[in-house]
Amino acid sequence: MPGRHRQNEGCVEPKLTRQQAALAGRVLKSLWNPEPSGTPPTDEEKARIHAEINGAFLQAGHTPCYSLRKLGDAISNRMYACRLAQRNKVCTVLEP
Repeated sequence: MPGRHRQNEGCVEPKLTRQQAALAGRVLKSLWNPEPSGTPPTDEEKARIHAEINGAFLQAGHTPCYSLRKLGDAISNRMYACRLAQRNKVCTVLEP
């Protein structure tokens, strides 16, 4: 959803650098996978993942600027990609 970070007036979140985005993606992938259950993480799991990502940012020398909104977007994107892959896999199997 492009520009979602600008929806709230006066509350503009900083953009992530490529290094920050890659680090956040690796941490999220290591802590949560949408495939087994197909359900999003609970609020407690989201809080833990959020803390782990910001902790990894600090260890890498970045400011801990990863927000819960960014985490929610990343989770939604991964769930969409998983559903799309499953749909394409089913369509490929069914086609002669």
